[in-house]
Amino acid sequence: MSDMLTQAEIDALLNGTPVASSGENGGTKAVLSPEEIDAIGEIGNISMGTSATTLFTLLGHKVTITTPKVEVTNWQEMASNHSTGYVAVKVEFTDGMKGTNLLLLKERPAN
Repeated sequence: MSDMLTQAEIDALLNGTPVASSGENGGTKAVLSPEEIDAIGEIGNISMGTSATTLFTLLGHKVTITTPKVEVTNWQEMASNHSTGYVAVKVEFTDGMKGTNLLLLKERPAN
């Protein structure tokens, strides 16, 4: 593989457009526009807010959330970056959106 950028990659960088990166098995990962990233972040923020309220009701403990981080990754990268000390909740979308929502919690606060 060449270390040289393609013209499309140079154009994308100059225009501030996200560039697809190499994915699993040589494929490409999805490319998200800034608007799509904001929309997904907002969906995550709404979901986490609802989850925090539900957890507070069930557990009677204050639940604090942070702004969601939106990134395109694959399972191999995720496993290597978060190998131990995490609880993961994976939710597959069944209607409206295509994909997976993954919630990672540090094991200690999840106790």
